[in-house]
Amino acid sequence: MVRWSGPSALVERLVRRLAGGVDKVLVAYATRRGTTGETALVVGEQFSRAGFRVDVRPCSRARSPVDYRAVVVGSAVYDGRWEPSAIDYLQAHSATLAGRAAWLFQRTGGTDPAVTPPLVDLPGNVAEPATFSGDLGCCSADNALWRRFSHLPQSAEVSEWHRVRQWGQGLADHLRAQPTDRVLALSSV
Repeated sequence: MVRWSGPSALVERLVRRLAGGVDKVLVAYATRRGTTGETALVVGEQFSRAGFRVDVRPCSRARSPVDYRAVVVGSAVYDGRWEPSAIDYLQAHSATLAGRAAWLFQRTGGTDPAVTPPLVDLPGNVAEPATFSGDLGCCSADNALWRRFSHLPQSAEVSEWHRVRQWGQGLADHLRAQPTDRVLALSSV
């Protein structure tokens, strides 16, 4: 049986296809120990659940944001500094980021303070980075020890993962609410 979805659904699919990156989101990250990469995957998962096609890549291998509707860039913070590959990515693509939805996040250790990425002239549409702290790696869903002892009370690390999911879901909801014609205008700039 063939279902007719009506002209509005047909037009929306055509507009999305012509726009190319209307439903694509890039989550780029820089990490040393992997926790920032795990955070990027969790954020990307929230966009995917909202119906977006998502690429999660290290900043050193991330593509230009020109083909994406939105970009999220995250970095680990060591000694009060963002990772060089994240700074390089932001510097190289700051003009393109100005034309689309863009967000930042940072992962700090217990002693590293939250910082604004240095040496980067961020476009006005990019807000201060969301900061997630603590060593979340011990409590990831893929960690066998954590699964074995999951009956233990919820710790700060688990609630921090919850914060990451909430933040990612909020970004996805915000992007989903943006009209497609606004995105088309931005992508044609």
